[in-house]
Amino acid sequence: MLADRIEAGIRYVAPSQDLADRLGACDLKATVIHNPYVGAISEFTPRRSQQFLYVGLISPRKGVRLLLEAWSDVAASLDDARLVLAGSVEQGFETEFRSLLANMGSSVSYLGQVGRSEVTRLYREAFCLVVPSIWLENYPTTVLEAQAQRTLVVGADRGGIPEMIGDSRCLVDVMGGPDALAATLIRVARLTVDEYHAIVDESAARMARENAPDRYVNRLEKVFATA
Repeated sequence: MLADRIEAGIRYVAPSQDLADRLGACDLKATVIHNPYVGAISEFTPRRSQQFLYVGLISPRKGVRLLLEAWSDVAASLDDARLVLAGSVEQGFETEFRSLLANMGSSVSYLGQVGRSEVTRLYREAFCLVVPSIWLENYPTTVLEAQAQRTLVVGADRGGIPEMIGDSRCLVDVMGGPDALAATLIRVARLTVDEYHAIVDESAARMARENAPDRYVNRLEKVFATA
């Protein structure tokens, strides 16, 4: 049948192993090809501040409510800790977000939606990017962007995020609630400079291997050749 021939010619490509596994559970075989990163990877610069950063949609499913609920414990434990949030607020979350911000005090700043050059500057200044998504992220670009600036990334231990981060010290069980996230952020804030340097260098090396544009094109061409 025509439908069978069409189905036989379909090739599935997944940016993350997590998505490939989920497709496999539906009897759909996928080739994992990590998204490319087009841009330079910065040299390591020791961070002098404890500025934590969130970039992206301001939404409960992205873990913003969880992050704000965890922040009071982080701020109480780390004298100089600051949290900066940048991004547009999801429709329907505006009122609650404003209410949460009103109770945060001066250690939390919301910048709204910012341009690309400003985002890059924020990555370079931040001690850590936080990606606390409740839902299953596939392969979030913000992780690559921060890693390219050799900024530490703490993220949810679900979806495609763990394979992007690698180091278990930087993963958090977001289903464990605000206490689990706060404990993880406090723990990474106490990394030594050498420990921090080692983690971000490994992330940069992994990006150079896995996310190079030419590698992406070559692997995609191989998939097309077998279609």
